[in-house]
Amino acid sequence: MDVSIKPTLEKFAEEQVKVGAYSNVSEVVNEALELLKEQQEHDRFDDMTDDELADVRRQLQIGINASERGEVVSLGDERELTNFFDDIKTRGKTRMQGNE
Repeated sequence: MDVSIKPTLEKFAEEQVKVGAYSNVSEVVNEALELLKEQQEHDRFDDMTDDELADVRRQLQIGINASERGEVVSLGDERELTNFFDDIKTRGKTRMQGNE
């Protein structure tokens, strides 16, 4: 990927490398993009209606309550996570077929 940036931003990125905050300019750019991504994901909640936010809070509280009761699933690695969700999908499809 070939990217052009403003000279002032290029200088800033190079200064970040020079002071040891990052190993190279690519790390600076990656960090900046990660921060932008996080900000946009956070801003997504700003666009939600009060009812949507209330629903998210209710769902979070349900999860917190279940966790406090010990109703949690501990998954050790990505394979276990994939298997867990595959199982959920299979059970959901089975339920859907039974309700049709």
